[in-house]
Amino acid sequence: MEAKKAAKEERQRKTASDVPGYIVLAIVAIIAIIVALTITILIKGQSTPFNTFKSNFNSAKRVAIYTTAYNGSQLSSALGCSTAIIEEITGNPSIHRNSSTIDFFVLNQTSCVFEHGVGGVITNYTYNSTVNCLSSGKGEPSIFVNYSETNSTVINPMSLYFSGNSQFLAICGIASELG
Repeated sequence: MEAKKAAKEERQRKTASDVPGYIVLAIVAIIAIIVALTITILIKGQSTPFNTFKSNFNSAKRVAIYTTAYNGSQLSSALGCSTAIIEEITGNPSIHRNSSTIDFFVLNQTSCVFEHGVGGVITNYTYNSTVNCLSSGKGEPSIFVNYSETNSTVINPMSLYFSGNSQFLAICGIASELG
């Protein structure tokens, strides 16, 4: 009888001592889940719904399109997508935007070529620093088309960042979404 009582007390003592371990483990798991969710929300939560950007873009008096690339083959891909975007927003009857209200910028590491209003034959390109070009379109809803080995789209209320490799930019899915 004494042995049974001692064994029962030993089981209760072990169970009681294990409870704090389970509680600590549960608290650590809950903290890990909260941290993971917070990081996910911060990373993904900063993106705005596409329709919010599209509405701001379509209702603005002027808009800017930036193309960034660092060599000829990258530039070719990025310019192709930028051209598709311009063609979509100027040629689509439902959202027709006058081409003179589009500011177009092509940037590399050190300089920028731009034109305010891309209507008609483009003959009045201006050269400037990348900083000045980025400042020039500030306050306008802007689309940034960038060559990158990583395909991604980040949307904010006043800006859309569309980056990708040659194949991704050749498809240029964002152009048809603007229509």
